[in-house]
Formats: sequence, C-alpha cells, structure tokens
Amino acid sequence: MLGLKTNRWIVVLSLIVAVATSAFGGEEDYFTWSDSTRIYVMTGPNGAAIAPDNAYGTAKNFPVLIRLTPDNFGDFGAIKEGGDDIRFTGIEPGFLGQVNAVPLSYAISRWVDGPNDQDTAEIWVKMNRVGLYDDNQYILMHWGKADAPAASDPQAVFSKENGFHGVWHLDESADGTGSDGVYKDASSAQAHGKDMVEGEPAEGMIGLAPRFNGSSDYIECPGLSDSIGQDSTLMVSAWIKLEDNGTHQSIAWKYDRDDDGQQLLNSGFGLQYRKNDAVLFRLTHETKYKNVFLDEGIPMDGNTWYYVAGTYLGTTGGYSLNINAESKKTNFINPKPKGEIGPNSIPLNIGRDGTSAAGSDYAKGVIDEVRVEKIRTGEWIKLCYENQKPLGEQMMIGIGGQDVQSAQPRTRAAMVSGSAGAHKLIAGRRDLARSYDGKGDIAVYDLHGRKVLRAPGSSLSNGVIEDLNMGTGIVITRPEK
Repeated sequence: MLGLKTNRWIVVLSLIVAVATSAFGGEEDYFTWSDSTRIYVMTGPNGAAIAPDNAYGTAKNFPVLIRLTPDNFGDFGAIKEGGDDIRFTGIEPGFLGQVNAVPLSYAISRWVDGPNDQDTAEIWVKMNRVGLYDDNQYILMHWGKADAPAASDPQAVFSKENGFHGVWHLDESADGTGSDGVYKDASSAQAHGKDMVEGEPAEGMIGLAPRFNGSSDYIECPGLSDSIGQDSTLMVSAWIKLEDNGTHQSIAWKYDRDDDGQQLLNSGFGLQYRKNDAVLFRLTHETKYKNVFLDEGIPMDGNTWYYVAGTYLGTTGGYSLNINAESKKTNFINPKPKGEIGPNSIPLNIGRDGTSAAGSDYAKGVIDEVRVEKIRTGEWIKLCYENQKPLGEQMMIGIGGQDVQSAQPRTRAAMVSGSAGAHKLIAGRRDLARSYDGKGDIAVYDLHGRKVLRAPGSSLSNGVIEDLNMGTGIVITRPEK
C-alpha cells in the first residue's frame, strides 16, 4: 500500500499516474489533468468495520458512492460544469511487482452547479475490488482539464454482466404526471420509469427522491421481463422512509395475473411494507407464490430511513430479509421458496402493487435507490448500507491526501471554520499548506473530521508532515490559534 508518510512515496506514485493511460473513447494520460486527490474506502476499524465472511475478503466490481459537498471538497471552481472533466483511477498490482494505475468506470448520478462554486454531487465509481476490514485502500479522483469530454457511463457501472437487472436512483422529476422515461434506469436494461408522482421531490437518502402520496402516486418501469427470467437468483432492495404504519405499502412490485385476475405462477416478485410494522418479500416458484415475512417489527414514523433487501437463491432454494444490512428472522409458507422466477409482461411498479389496472397498496412516504439484481453476499449488502448512509453517519468514505501529480508534493486543502478558532483542511486547495511556515503546533484529524492527535512541534514541508507517523486516513490542519 502506498502511504502518506514520506515524499518518496508521493513521487513514486506521481510517476505511476504520469504514465498511466486509459480509454474513455480514446487514450487519456492522467498526468495532463492538473489536480487529483485520494478517496479512501475505509472498511476497517477506523471506517465501516466490515469483517469478511470468508478468507478472500473482497467484493468485486462494487459501485462505491462518492458524495462531494463544499464541506468535504474545496476545488469545485477548477472542475468543468457538470463534472465533465473528472476521472477516477485505481491502483492495481502489475507484472513483476510493478504498480499500475487503471481507469475506473463511473456514473454521475447528480451534479448541482451551485453559486460561488459551492457544488454538490453524487457519483458512483465501480471499484474492481473492495477489500474488507481494510482502512488503507483508496482510489484517485482527477480533475482540471478544460478539453476533457464527459465520460460518465452508468451502464458500465451497473451492467447486466455485473449482475444488475435494474437500478433507479430516482433523482429526477417532471411537471405533472404521465411522462414516459423520467426516472432513469442506470442499468443496461434501460427500463426507464414513467412518472405518475404528482408532488415535488423530497430529500432522499442519496440526493433527491420521490415522495409518494399514499393514494395515487407510483412509478411504472417496463422492460424487465426478459432480463429477470434469465437469472435464477434475485435481490430486491431500496431505502424507505414511510409515514403510515397502518396500511400495506408496496415498495417494488412485479407480478402478473391471468384474465381471471389470478396470480400466474413463476411470474414475479414483490417487496412490501405491511401494516403493523412487518416487511414482506413475495416470490413465485414452481406451484405457488411464497410470502417471506420479517418476524419482527420496524416502526414507520415518517422520520426514519431503513435499508431493506430481500434475497432469493432461486433453483437451489433459500432466501433472506435484511433490514439495515442485518439478516432478520423470517416466517414463510412451506415449502421454502425454490425455483426460477419466470419472465412476465407487467412492468415493475415502484410505490404500488400494479397487478390490477387500478393499482393497490400505494406507498406513503419517500422511496430511494431501488435495485433489482442477482443475489449478493451479506458483505455486499453491508457495503451498500454503510456506503450509502448520509455523510454525517457513514464512516466508509474519506476524501483527502496528497496532490500526487504536483512537481512539489503538497497537501490539498481548503479551510473550514471550526470551534475556538481552529481550522480543518479539506481536500481541494493547496494555498493554505504552501503558506504554512512550519512553526507551531499541528492538529491532526481523521478523514471523517474527528480530531485524533495534537502533535507539538511537528514540522510541515511542502505540505507533507515530516516528523509524525500519520497512519491511515489522516488530513492536516493549520496551527490552532
């Protein structure tokens, strides 16, 4: 692991990045991008603390959510409008011990160009491997190239080859109702959702999200019939914040019925909140549908977010219901669910049961980040939950580190006012570190903004602490007054 401790390592990493090229529609030499910073993906004891379930301890091709705000990034003014010039690279082992910088596919879910360069953004980056219980791993974000074209590619991040049948971030909205294709499916299925939500979007778990009125709002997503039928395993997940615990409320529902209104066999699935604080994961297989119920309550009060995921092993049998990444005790109708889920013609409905023309079991509240995909491990589910929690709660992502492409290594930083005259440096600007004369005390924070050490007399040269073992995931502050 290349560390933050010495100039020597920074210089070596600069050389690696300088010769690395990638193909986002052609070769790209990242040394021609003026700026970069490290983004730590911390799954160890100082971060999300996700222990591996097996000896391998990695999740492959995992979409990592990166949130950028003025509180954790200070160089929006150097990025093109809409984030068009950003790029991401990872560090991979190469031939005979070499280390290579490799391009990473990414998708900008939302980028808001705010006034005075106070932007906000949500970006998904597909990491080739996420190590578990590892606080040392990081990727690089590059920016600062005026002639760089946009390279955001949602279908490369959420591809069918990577197990995704449908992914709806639900950031979008439209005036009125009835517009087709408003809610974009980021997966290669392109099952974009028809907008039948009347109200304005609400603050979601990740960016914006639709607020359903409990009586007529829903989103209709056609186009999944072929993709689902080809896979014998399934996971359906979403973030939910519902307001009424006295009614059944469908989260994501895809069932078919015959002409007499009877549910067809082997034809669908559904994830639903049930009155009296239960959760239902419904499946059809072989001879009849199966209800898998959560055997403990999760109260809905309109203020609390829950991450809900139902998994199904298909032809080998087995299932689980996970609430906030914890597998819960469940009840089911014997025999246990088993068998392939066949294709059907009805669209996926978000926010209602759409198996009848009139619809039923309408959701009241906010639903965000709905996904239909192949079955995932418990580690994957934990990564999703920890990574997607709000910035003030999640401990998995840390932004900061050295400007690895500079001729003179330096801390990239921006100043944010703190208590008692203290100032924290945030990734994105370099002037504060360069202006520091090396005298006085240095306060050290981890990448989540928690003060962990005060080191009297430590020196700072070219933005790098020389006399302090920094450990992992540390940013530097200017001297406290």
